Amino acid sequence: MIKPKKRLVKAQLKEDHFIIFTAKAETWLEANRKEVLYGFTGIILVVALGFIFNWSKANSEKTAAFEELLARDAFARTALDSALIRSDMILDDFSGSPSAAVALIIKGRVFESRGEFDKAVEVYEKALEDYSEEEYIGYGACYALGTIALGRNDFSKAAEFFDKAAAKFPKHFSAPDALVEAGKAHEKAGKFAQAKSSYRKAMGDYPKSRSADAARDNLAKLEFMP
Repeated sequence: MIKPKKRLVKAQLKEDHFIIFTAKAETWLEANRKEVLYGFTGIILVVALGFIFNWSKANSEKTAAFEELLARDAFARTALDSALIRSDMILDDFSGSPSAAVALIIKGRVFESRGEFDKAVEVYEKALEDYSEEEYIGYGACYALGTIALGRNDFSKAAEFFDKAAAKFPKHFSAPDALVEAGKAHEKAGKFAQAKSSYRKAMGDYPKSRSADAARDNLAKLEFMP
């Protein structure tokens, strides 16, 4: 009498499929041993290089930040030569780092302190071009350009830079000051309507600031001006 075949349960079917898959995998690995080894080695190399790159970048930024601190300290002590040397070193060795942006501002201030205004303008314009979207750098460069223009009695250009600083970076803590300075520059240029506009903006956008009080006083003096 022929014995009936046993029905395979799902667990046995899964086990058979796993055995077959394992066997095929072992055969494939044996046939492609070199390729697998090279691929595995490549993955390890990529991961290692990524780790080294990130570590190197972090270490580089720490070094740049330390040099930035020394440059700031030198400028605060009016050791202008040292501040300039350190700023140039940061710009040369750590280009593209956050400290490089600050180094441009420090360098511009060194030139301002020396009365080398053409060089200062060149540096600030580069900062404004390269870091126009960064509040601290962009605002600082724009405001500094306004101050230099004011010192040269180029009142229209000064007002333009001050207005631009406030318009582009309205959340900067000094934005209301820039509007008041813009108003003063417009006044000196004889542009009283523009001056009133800057003062009103300072009062309207920053009503609780000290600059709003100054704007209100200045606007009162212009009440009967055309």
